[in-house]
Amino acid sequence: MREPVASEKITWQRRIALEWLYLLGTIAIGLTAFPATVMLLGTHELRFRLFYKAILKGDDYARWVMLAPYILFQLIRSILWALRALKR
Repeated sequence: MREPVASEKITWQRRIALEWLYLLGTIAIGLTAFPATVMLLGTHELRFRLFYKAILKGDDYARWVMLAPYILFQLIRSILWALRALKR
Protein backbone atom coordinates (compact mmCIF):
# COMPACT_ATOMS: atom_id res chain seq x y z
CA MET A 1 0.00 0.00 0.00
CA ARG A 2 1.42 3.35 -1.00
CA GLU A 3 1.81 6.31 1.32
CA PRO A 4 -0.52 9.24 0.47
CA VAL A 5 1.16 12.37 -0.82
CA ALA A 6 0.83 15.67 1.04
CA SER A 7 -2.03 16.88 -1.17
CA GLU A 8 -4.04 13.71 -0.40
CA LYS A 9 -3.65 13.92 3.37
CA ILE A 10 -6.75 15.19 5.10
CA THR A 11 -6.58 16.07 8.75
CA TRP A 12 -9.31 14.85 11.04
CA GLN A 13 -10.47 18.44 11.60
CA ARG A 14 -10.91 18.92 7.87
CA ARG A 15 -12.71 15.58 7.54
CA ILE A 16 -15.17 16.54 10.30
CA ALA A 17 -15.72 19.95 8.69
CA LEU A 18 -16.42 18.28 5.34
CA GLU A 19 -18.91 15.87 6.89
CA TRP A 20 -20.72 18.76 8.59
CA LEU A 21 -20.90 20.59 5.27
CA TYR A 22 -22.30 17.47 3.62
CA LEU A 23 -24.93 17.17 6.35
CA LEU A 24 -25.92 20.85 6.28
CA GLY A 25 -25.96 20.97 2.48
CA THR A 26 -28.17 17.92 2.13
CA ILE A 27 -30.51 19.17 4.88
CA ALA A 28 -30.80 22.45 2.96
CA ILE A 29 -31.74 20.42 -0.12
CA GLY A 30 -34.14 18.40 2.02
CA LEU A 31 -35.83 21.57 3.23
CA THR A 32 -36.21 23.15 -0.21
CA ALA A 33 -35.93 21.11 -3.40
CA PHE A 34 -36.80 17.65 -2.16
CA PRO A 35 -40.18 18.49 -0.56
CA ALA A 36 -41.15 20.51 -3.60
CA THR A 37 -40.41 17.52 -5.83
CA VAL A 38 -42.33 15.11 -3.60
CA MET A 39 -45.33 17.42 -3.46
CA LEU A 40 -45.29 18.07 -7.22
CA LEU A 41 -45.32 14.34 -7.86
CA GLY A 42 -48.32 14.06 -5.56
CA THR A 43 -46.96 11.17 -3.50
CA HIS A 44 -48.14 12.65 -0.22
CA GLU A 45 -50.91 15.03 0.74
CA LEU A 46 -48.70 17.59 2.40
CA ARG A 47 -48.88 21.18 1.25
CA PHE A 48 -45.61 23.04 0.78
CA ARG A 49 -46.50 25.74 3.31
CA LEU A 50 -47.56 23.18 5.91
CA PHE A 51 -44.41 21.12 5.44
CA TYR A 52 -42.35 23.35 7.74
CA LYS A 53 -45.10 23.41 10.37
CA ALA A 54 -45.17 19.61 10.21
CA ILE A 55 -41.43 19.46 10.88
CA LEU A 56 -41.81 21.70 13.93
CA LYS A 57 -44.78 19.70 15.23
CA GLY A 58 -42.86 16.46 14.92
CA ASP A 59 -44.42 14.80 11.88
CA ASP A 60 -42.22 11.81 11.15
CA TYR A 61 -42.91 11.84 7.41
CA ALA A 62 -41.77 15.45 7.10
CA ARG A 63 -38.59 14.72 9.01
CA TRP A 64 -37.83 11.73 6.78
CA VAL A 65 -38.36 13.89 3.70
CA MET A 66 -35.93 16.42 5.18
CA LEU A 67 -33.28 13.76 5.91
CA ALA A 68 -33.78 11.61 2.80
CA PRO A 69 -31.17 13.42 0.65
CA TYR A 70 -28.50 12.89 3.33
CA ILE A 71 -29.34 9.21 3.70
CA LEU A 72 -29.30 8.76 -0.08
CA PHE A 73 -26.00 10.65 -0.36
CA GLN A 74 -24.37 8.46 2.30
CA LEU A 75 -25.71 5.29 0.69
CA ILE A 76 -24.23 6.25 -2.68
CA ARG A 77 -20.91 7.18 -1.03
CA SER A 78 -20.71 3.81 0.74
CA ILE A 79 -21.51 1.88 -2.45
CA LEU A 80 -18.80 3.77 -4.35
CA TRP A 81 -16.35 3.16 -1.50
CA ALA A 82 -17.12 -0.57 -1.56
CA LEU A 83 -16.65 -0.75 -5.33
CA ARG A 84 -13.29 1.03 -5.08
CA ALA A 85 -12.23 -1.30 -2.28
CA LEU A 86 -13.11 -4.35 -4.38
CA LYS A 87 -11.04 -3.08 -7.31
CA ARG A 88 -7.87 -2.96 -5.21
